[in-house]
Amino acid sequence: MDINNLAPGIYKLKKSGDSTFRLLRVVDKGKAQKYYFGASVKGLHPSKVSNLGDFEVSEKYSGKPAVSDCKVTLSFKDGSGSTFDIPVETVAEVPKIFVALPWLKKFYSK
Repeated sequence: MDINNLAPGIYKLKKSGDSTFRLLRVVDKGKAQKYYFGASVKGLHPSKVSNLGDFEVSEKYSGKPAVSDCKVTLSFKDGSGSTFDIPVETVAEVPKIFVALPWLKKFYSK
């Protein structure tokens, strides 16, 4: 499957040397075609995705992917490089995290 010219749909991608899968949504065809990685709302034409050759298509979903064991985690690193993971239990909890930790908000308000 030519990753530079995919038909509209939802795809499961794997990056070379990585064990994590990535989600790709493909919209339109030709010059209007846009690739949306993960939950991105900024689509790019395949010719504008610099690292597209690093990915291979593992699967094209025939419809919406069946989802189980969904987890949302807010991750960040402090000044010394230590990683912190904050599990998010509900969507309503997200704004509360930024109230409790206002210094994180600047990174998510771009």
